Amino acid sequence: MPDQISVCTADMMPVIIGLQGVETVKPHRGVLCAQSAAALSSIKNMRSDREDFMTETHQSPFRLHRLRPDVRLCWTPAHAGVKGHEGADKSAKKINQGKGC
Repeated sequence: MPDQISVCTADMMPVIIGLQGVETVKPHRGVLCAQSAAALSSIKNMRSDREDFMTETHQSPFRLHRLRPDVRLCWTPAHAGVKGHEGADKSAKKINQGKGC
């Protein structure tokens, strides 16, 4: 990952790639799981330091609308139960305080 990309921005990339995958595969339904609650919050609230990512995450559902898939985004705590990571998650949440990326 290049130094100029924030961790939160990097966490948004799998969501974008997942949405693009849905456009390609065209499933009837599916769930895209993201490990970053901050990334999902950014998408929901349309706030990010990367306008290009926000544009893509908000245009993709419009493109998907014509396919009519039932696709949902959900958060999965990827670091749950990993020693040391829970403290890092708490610190990140404290710094972020629900602002998103």
